Amino acid sequence: MILQQARLKLYYAGGTTGPQAENIVKLKTAGGVEGADPNVLPVSEETARLQVRNGRVVPEYTTDLSVADRFSREHYLIIVKVKAKYITRGSVSESGWVYAIYCTSGTCWHN
Repeated sequence: MILQQARLKLYYAGGTTGPQAENIVKLKTAGGVEGADPNVLPVSEETARLQVRNGRVVPEYTTDLSVADRFSREHYLIIVKVKAKYITRGSVSESGWVYAIYCTSGTCWHN
């Protein structure tokens, strides 16, 4: 079961800016930064709680497109495919999930 979960890929949406969306696509990381690391650990629950309280701590994506649209700046939206082993629960009310900025992602769609 753990092996299956590590291989499971999930789809998440995130609202962002144009330059950030371009970096996520180009660099193939959830945070749009250089240094993709396929062995990065999930964000700790403590960091996830900090993200929920304050925001802008680690990338947070959602499974709810309307939430992603509300958080988009300049109406940029990106959908990424991420392995389940990288995610930690974020904001429950926003259907949020947080990732380490260096976790590898596949971009499925952006505008």
